[in-house]
Amino acid sequence: MDIGIVGVGMIGGTLAKLWARAGHCVHLGSRTPSKAAALAKEIAAASSGSPEDAAGAAEVVLLAVPYSATPELGEALGGLLQGNVLLDAGNPFEKRDGEVARAAAKAGGSGLYTAECFPGARVVKAFNTVHWETLEQEAHRDGERIGVPLAGDDENALEVASSLAFDAGFDPVIVGGLAEAIRFEPGTEVWNSDLGGAALRAKLGL
Repeated sequence: MDIGIVGVGMIGGTLAKLWARAGHCVHLGSRTPSKAAALAKEIAAASSGSPEDAAGAAEVVLLAVPYSATPELGEALGGLLQGNVLLDAGNPFEKRDGEVARAAAKAGGSGLYTAECFPGARVVKAFNTVHWETLEQEAHRDGERIGVPLAGDDENALEVASSLAFDAGFDPVIVGGLAEAIRFEPGTEVWNSDLGGAALRAKLGL
């Protein structure tokens, strides 16, 4: 698949490497294009440039930025993502993200708020619960894979997210609709727990 990655920090950069190794075409976008270019050279990405470049080149986009940037990126990229799958890996922290974190809480969780910011995109909450070092070190591990919870309202988008979680080396765990994403946000029992897929399902009562 053509995957656009907006934000090439720890989460975005690590998933870019994993998906490139799995054979996907990765397009990197950053507000610091030189940072995207350096990573693109390292992993032989298909392209690099601005967030708009990455979003415009892909059928699936991973949003891996500080959560406070979500509304601004919604305005900048929303028109490019109509009908496309958007994987939201952001976590709202009130101390860091201020009013945007409070808006997410008021909306019923960050998954629902991201969908408000990107109307027309098929949003799936994904990859927000596993630490980047765990993504890097535990992908494709022997035995039970680490579970990656997913939540979304579009069945096909959930299938795409599940496939990409598996290709990255993890066990996709579908929790439910986008409103259910609040069950694996910061402060919940399963967030950043690095549970295996079976244990994660059990903890969530799935």
